[in-house]
Amino acid sequence: TNVKGLLTIAIDPVVKIANLLPCELEVQLGQLVVGKEKQEQNIDRVVVGGDNDVTVKCEEQLHIPVGLEEAGVRINPCWRPHLRLRLPGYVDWSAWHRIINRKASSCTWHTDNDHGDEDFTTYVKLERSGGDGLTIIVSVEVGHCPTIRIYAQYWILDKTGFGCRFCDGFSDILGKQADVTTSRRSWLPQGRTNDSTKSKKGHEWSLGKDGMTLFFSKKEKIAFCIETDKVTTKTSTKDPLSLWISLIDISNVLPKTVLSVDERNGNRRFDLAIGVTVCPSIFSRTKLITLYPRFTIVNWLDSDIFVAQDGLHQQQDSQHVHISSRSSVPFQWARQSLPLKIRLGHSTSDHDIDRVVWTNGCIPLDKIGITSLRSPQEVASCAKEQQQSMVIQAEVRLATKEQSSAVVVVIWSATTEDSSHPLYKLRNNTFRTILCRQPLYDDSAATRSGNGDDSFSLSACGPTETDVNKSMDCGSANMLIKSILGLDHPEPEFVWVLRRGETAFFGFDDPEKLHILEWTCVTNNSTSFDNTANSTVAEVDAMGSFSTLALQDGTEIRCQIGAQHSTKVIEFSEKKPWGGREKELKEMLLSSSSSSNNIPTTLDQEDISIRFRLDLPAISLSVIQNECGREILLWVLDTFVFDFAQNSEGYHEIELTCMSLQVDNHVQSSIHPVLLFCPISSGKEPLIHMSAVRSPSSSGSLAFRYVAIRILDLDIRLDRRTAETIANFLQPLANDNGLMASSSHQTPQEWIAQLTKRISNVSFTTKSTRIYIEQLHLHPVRLGLTFTQERMEWRSSSQEEHIAFQILRGMASIANAPLKFTSFMVANVFESPIALSRIIITHYTSQLTTQIFGIIGSLAILHAPADFISNVGTGVRDFFYEPINGLVHGPGAFVEGLEIGTQSLARGVFVGVVKSAANVTSVVNSNLAGLTADEDFMDERKAHQRMLIDRRGSLQDSLNLASNSVARSFKSGAVGIWEQPARYASMHGTVGFVKGVGKAMVGAVVKPMVGVGDAAVLVMNHVTDAASIQNQQQVLPKRLRRALPQKKCGSVELVPYDDRAAKAQKIVTGGESLEDIYVGHLAIPTHLVIASEAFLWAIDTSSREPWSIKWEEISHFNANDLQLNLTVFGQQGLRSFVFDVEDESQLEKFQNLLAIQVHRMGNGGNTSVINTGSFYESLPGIQAPQLDHIFGSCNNVRKKLNSTIKDEIDVVEQCFARVKELDSSSPDFFRTLDENAWGLIDSWGQVFSGLNSRRCITAGLINGTGYDVQIKSTKLVEGGSPCYSIPSKEFDAEQGLLKPGGCVLFFGWGVVPNLLQPGNVVMSIETNACEVDLSIRTNYSGAKAGYHVGFLEKSVTEWWAKYWLLVRKIS
Repeated sequence: TNVKGLLTIAIDPVVKIANLLPCELEVQLGQLVVGKEKQEQNIDRVVVGGDNDVTVKCEEQLHIPVGLEEAGVRINPCWRPHLRLRLPGYVDWSAWHRIINRKASSCTWHTDNDHGDEDFTTYVKLERSGGDGLTIIVSVEVGHCPTIRIYAQYWILDKTGFGCRFCDGFSDILGKQADVTTSRRSWLPQGRTNDSTKSKKGHEWSLGKDGMTLFFSKKEKIAFCIETDKVTTKTSTKDPLSLWISLIDISNVLPKTVLSVDERNGNRRFDLAIGVTVCPSIFSRTKLITLYPRFTIVNWLDSDIFVAQDGLHQQQDSQHVHISSRSSVPFQWARQSLPLKIRLGHSTSDHDIDRVVWTNGCIPLDKIGITSLRSPQEVASCAKEQQQSMVIQAEVRLATKEQSSAVVVVIWSATTEDSSHPLYKLRNNTFRTILCRQPLYDDSAATRSGNGDDSFSLSACGPTETDVNKSMDCGSANMLIKSILGLDHPEPEFVWVLRRGETAFFGFDDPEKLHILEWTCVTNNSTSFDNTANSTVAEVDAMGSFSTLALQDGTEIRCQIGAQHSTKVIEFSEKKPWGGREKELKEMLLSSSSSSNNIPTTLDQEDISIRFRLDLPAISLSVIQNECGREILLWVLDTFVFDFAQNSEGYHEIELTCMSLQVDNHVQSSIHPVLLFCPISSGKEPLIHMSAVRSPSSSGSLAFRYVAIRILDLDIRLDRRTAETIANFLQPLANDNGLMASSSHQTPQEWIAQLTKRISNVSFTTKSTRIYIEQLHLHPVRLGLTFTQERMEWRSSSQEEHIAFQILRGMASIANAPLKFTSFMVANVFESPIALSRIIITHYTSQLTTQIFGIIGSLAILHAPADFISNVGTGVRDFFYEPINGLVHGPGAFVEGLEIGTQSLARGVFVGVVKSAANVTSVVNSNLAGLTADEDFMDERKAHQRMLIDRRGSLQDSLNLASNSVARSFKSGAVGIWEQPARYASMHGTVGFVKGVGKAMVGAVVKPMVGVGDAAVLVMNHVTDAASIQNQQQVLPKRLRRALPQKKCGSVELVPYDDRAAKAQKIVTGGESLEDIYVGHLAIPTHLVIASEAFLWAIDTSSREPWSIKWEEISHFNANDLQLNLTVFGQQGLRSFVFDVEDESQLEKFQNLLAIQVHRMGNGGNTSVINTGSFYESLPGIQAPQLDHIFGSCNNVRKKLNSTIKDEIDVVEQCFARVKELDSSSPDFFRTLDENAWGLIDSWGQVFSGLNSRRCITAGLINGTGYDVQIKSTKLVEGGSPCYSIPSKEFDAEQGLLKPGGCVLFFGWGVVPNLLQPGNVVMSIETNACEVDLSIRTNYSGAKAGYHVGFLEKSVTEWWAKYWLLVRKIS
């Protein structure tokens, strides 16, 4: 390449090969051999592309590590290069495969055919004796130096602990025999790997070993089975251990999905989970399939435990799972017919399974949550040992992305406080001994007697006494059955003994029973319940509830359920007998407590002691994208109210309401201007309503009696461009977690090494802060989803890392897809915020998964019949419902209902037919618009449709818009007839002209059809909106996009929203249809001046007429009094525009606004170079005073071509003969030079015209330095001729020196445009004073130290360019 006189020579290898596999790779490169060389060794004979045998010789062998790239340099591209592969564990090489490079402009790679593909892929099959085959993908990125990427379609990471087999189809109808062509395994019997293979990195992936394997499927589907549960077996079993799982679609990303498979000839059931993600970084072409066990049990105790499925724990032959201390193991069900529950056991003799004591209760694994249960004790001889009984806490939680399962069951001890926050704690603050137990049997409830109603009292938030009695009383029939079965004398329930001032950690004997605590008070040393003693119960999970027990001496013992940090505290306290006035107060409190049976959702207004209310008319949040300094989203919440109140008892009421929510979409070229809005905003019901009542607590823990959230219907309108922009914006946040986070700071080799490691134990956190919510109500949510797919430019592999891009690229357009989510209502929630949020997210995501297939009916291509069915269905319903409803009120109402129903049916049929026709026409128009292949037309149509979205008006307005659409399409088709052939001819010559004519003819026919179709859609949509009984809400952006002024450094300035600046921005962006950027604006008395990235705008305040000019077309600006002079380049030379300002301050702001883009002006705002007043007089070296002349003023003067000119050389020679006689002694020296420069262009256009036209450049350089200027080099970097120099008399040709006041003309031209070359001309001039690069489209001038260089003229068209430059010395 050549840049500013420097020639850079790049030497590339013949081919580059990148190893994107997780294992080492060996590659052999070969080429075609002919003649006598066929007799040499190391030659294989293969057949390529037909019946002719081709001999290939290996020229080079490469060993490529994981994630690296090697170069091949020993093959000749002209001799049909081939390659073959070998992976660790495969002795034989693959077959030879030809390297096909299909790049059209390649000069070194020869191909049989040319399809212009940018990427060519082929499949390489590897075979292994006694093992599974393997298919690898070879991708060739075409080019002068093609890059060959070798990768696998899928990596499979099997974390189940079993030996699995995979395939993408079956060879039999019953689906029992795997297709051997795609079969792969994740395990390898012992003895199948030699030592040399083990030493190669990543051999587990290529062989299928230790849970790692590679997979290929053209169908993009996978089925698998568990082949063995002992991955170290020496031989493979004939039949797999489990049945085959049905084919799963793996064409796209897939979150962790649970699936089950039964044992083939047994009772076991295997619960597994599968997930599909995109590999990060350079491996993004590959998807990673991960298999997990559904359940992982983590033992965080200091001792080993045993786990067994409920119902099999007493069987000696059952499969008990042993879990060592501080370790984890996956868990599978031993019998598929039993419930999904487990029991825990402790061995009393060194892991002896015959001496395991099991818990009384079970832990259900299909319910998320935490529970606390008492650990079994084999011998309990004294009360002290009973009080020290171990309490185990078990939490069933959803696994995170990093954990190797779908559900994690964490088991830890709550006996010591330093280990974790216990779930339950007993505390005795009385002077007596308290006995507690969980009632497990019905007859234990009979021991509970009280002193009338006073012996048992619960607060309003707990269950009533009647409910508890009903739950415990099973009747005499149950007792009879127990007697027959021999269960009438069960083991006694465990009793917790609390001495005076003692505390103990509590756990249920059976967590599945009612969480009720039966308790009593004794004065002796008794450790068991006496049948004659009074007892009562307390509901443990009801926060704030209490129960009382009255003793014979009048003392009252109270059991209160409270919270301290993350622990529920069951506290016992006593109160001495009441007397006189105190007894009346007690009765008042009891009556007040029993009168409130419902949970209060609001506080009594008369009892409120403190109230705080915040009313905001609106809250807006603006999202700015740093990359482009553009506002992309605007969140607006209208009528936001926050209300906080506290009553005298310490209860807090929190209420938050928001009447409406709207998110405006300001992403560049987005289709939908509003991203999210509420279709039902009557102003009566708030869109978001959240209320909560917090209970008083002095322990620091959060406790709520009531929390409710309600959200009205929401509509989401999204397009692919907006979705990808938001995904890019959120990607830094997403990288903090998950696969991308781990890979963002690792090299590919480090990431592969970490992935290849054996599965290690994941650390778990047992300490967590919990909140208590007595009643949580999340109301149903209804969403309407619209997604518009659109054609976008292809992204590089680094950008395709994001999973969202993989999903968005494969989605189809969706129109008004209904998504309905049911309510979420739970009671007595006591969970950590993280666990609770996971449960809620799972509740909604599971419903979203089930509604995926319902979205198919909302695809845009199916939306027309769906609309018809919906509208007609509504009419049919009204046709039957309205008369029947009227018949109830009388004959008159029946007739009226019949009339209403008939009208509704007719309206539904009409609206359904018309709306369906409008949708079908819209889809057809979109496809027809693509046939025009006119990017400008498609962009203009898209911008116009975006402006019309959700626009409402009268029928006259719709007809006007329809007529404008038709007129615009006819105009575009007519203009394209002469514009497109000329445009393509200027780029590609004769072939381009033919191509342009073809596109113009297609556009002339198709564009009017598209315009008529769009007009029909506009009218039909208006008719359906007017005829529909439903009110069509007009959804418009809340405001225009925020205008962010730019600074000189290129960054934007965050300023408050300015409506006038936003309107100015709308002007420069053409209503968001042009890709221009607002810089700033200034209002002066006569004009509104707007600066954008590409243009300077001046809008007349009186006539509203806009005027704009490119920054490159501006020469300079200067201030004179209260005026600013703006000098611009034109086809007739320099022109000046004068703008009046009010004062010096406004003048300074005007100059600062222009100074932001001064670097893009022709002369950089440097007025010392160009001075129109004393320009000629101040030039040193000028021998005679010159007549006033503006360079470029003679440009449009046409002269007939001299008959002596035959070709281009004659044009140059005759001009050379005229100019060499000129010098500055003549008063019209500059005018004559300018006329000769224009004469070159004028004559050139007459010599080369029509399809033989060529581009040309003329540049004149004037020496105004007062010293000699040396011309070092002049050349055409791009073009079809030398750079001709045409000097005046002051030029010394021998030394290349231009004397002061002298001038040199430079002239050059390009080739005739064709498909390979557009015929551009790029001229480079280097002197000791400056460096200049000139072309038809761009120009650059750089002065060296001590000099100034400026443009006197810049006249540029599509076919020619004319420049005049003046070089001066800095004084």
